[in-house]
Amino acid sequence: MKGAFLKCIKEMVITQHGEDQWLKILNASSYPASKPIMATATVPDEQIFAVMKETRKQLRQSKNQFYDSFSDYWICIYGPRLSPRHYEEASNSREFIKLLDDIHARVRRRMRGAEPPDIRLRWIDEDTLELRYESQRNLIDLMAAMVRALGRYYDDDVERVDRIDDNTLRVCFTCLADDVSAAQ
Repeated sequence: MKGAFLKCIKEMVITQHGEDQWLKILNASSYPASKPIMATATVPDEQIFAVMKETRKQLRQSKNQFYDSFSDYWICIYGPRLSPRHYEEASNSREFIKLLDDIHARVRRRMRGAEPPDIRLRWIDEDTLELRYESQRNLIDLMAAMVRALGRYYDDDVERVDRIDDNTLRVCFTCLADDVSAAQ
């Protein structure tokens, strides 16, 4: 995984819980505290997973609570600073989700060693999206949290995100017709 994920976890923990808490997490996870975290560096998945696990333990969060807090920080604070152009390309969560696979393709081309997930979309109807997540990392629950965080970032119409299986989410949006009539 790219160091950006680890850097975001670090920033989130320090901002919300203090630097002492971050150092405890690093020490318990065996990640070298003196090693600089570079956003573009490739960090072995095991090391990031160990930091994630220790963060959950130290902060007394379930896996899904951690995914939600991390996703909120990534989508609402860290991501817009890291890649403002991606956020400017979309005016709502539907548009951003449609851009995901293209964003990941650009990351693969520009960053050596990057392996973001493949995202495939299939619209079931105007307000229901099936999102297929392909990655050996098995982070479908994190993907669901990211989609929910997008709804909060854009303050829009992500109504529900359901996990269908290990690779598939169903994203239900508020009916566009309901949005139009509410605005009138």
